[in-house]
Amino acid sequence: VGDKWFAVFGSGPTNYEPDSDLTSYQNGNIFVLQISGGSNGAINSWTENLNYWKIPTGNALSFMASPITVDVDMDFNADVIYIGENYQQGGIWNGLLHRITTLNGTDSTPPWSISTLANINDIAGSKDNTKKITASPSTALDDQMNLWTYFGTGQFLGLDDRNESDTGAFYAIKDKCWRGTCSDSYTGLMDVSAASVKTDDSVSGVNACAAASGTSVWSDLVKAANTCDGWAMYFKNLGESTDFLGETLKHSGERVFTKPLITGGLVAFGSFIPGIGCDYLGESNAYAVYYKTGTAYTHYLFEEQSQMTSPSDEVARTIRLGEGMPSSPSGQREKDGTVKVYFQQSTGRIITAEHATPINIKSSLKGWKNEQLP
Repeated sequence: VGDKWFAVFGSGPTNYEPDSDLTSYQNGNIFVLQISGGSNGAINSWTENLNYWKIPTGNALSFMASPITVDVDMDFNADVIYIGENYQQGGIWNGLLHRITTLNGTDSTPPWSISTLANINDIAGSKDNTKKITASPSTALDDQMNLWTYFGTGQFLGLDDRNESDTGAFYAIKDKCWRGTCSDSYTGLMDVSAASVKTDDSVSGVNACAAASGTSVWSDLVKAANTCDGWAMYFKNLGESTDFLGETLKHSGERVFTKPLITGGLVAFGSFIPGIGCDYLGESNAYAVYYKTGTAYTHYLFEEQSQMTSPSDEVARTIRLGEGMPSSPSGQREKDGTVKVYFQQSTGRIITAEHATPINIKSSLKGWKNEQLP
């Protein structure tokens, strides 16, 4: 920010038992360290409120996820920081996604303003069992210059997490307060858990927010997405029981604890279902959804589905990856404009899914101007 460089991270748990899970916690704090300056780049001493700052969250029995910083307007200044927090209150866990703003990159003196972008319990209630944010979110700007934040819920740290009860969700939320001019927390999300989109633009299974109306056709769904605060996909209520290849999909215990990939209007992420009993590998699914709606798009997103002899008119948004736990996805644009998304499984396999993105990410000529040479 400005001519200063900072490192930002959150406090963690205070004890861990591999045979069980995290076992003790502390008050939630976010630390900001000024890492520019010092003597020849070396900082020999740290003094609170001089070259490092603590931003308390106000929650006890807490641990933080990894943060991300976003330079929204691409002026080489970090505008907003997002970081997840998980805290226990009355024996019940909840997750928060915090925003920390630098007043559009103009405030280079911490501590900065902190507010809550999303309170999982307020958004989901009982539809999200785990309510824990344990990975960094990802962000994207839409065609109306809204900043979207994408993240999932879930945890897999110890043996106690090997269960089919801690079923999570995936969220996308528009943040209008990244400039620091407001501190709103958003709850008006579309529920797209049971959504179905067909190639004739018909839509079903979407529960829009109260401010929106009508989602039975694609154009109305996009209007609802522009009106609502975002969307949520609750794995326990998903409509898909098989993928487009006929593979059975499991959802009990499904969760997300990796960072999603956003490219060309496509949100790609992997989920994991822990194995129980003698099944130590577990299994995973991959999702590819339109970034504004959390649903499939009006054309086939999975190239494998589009190349089938007689594909269903229902556009797929998920595929079974098989045994093992998936990594965060990475993507590569191909010569034909499609994107290959790669998942590294814990079994050692690398699985590839090829997608036709909703938005063309191929560079091309948009216009030209004729000027007389001097």
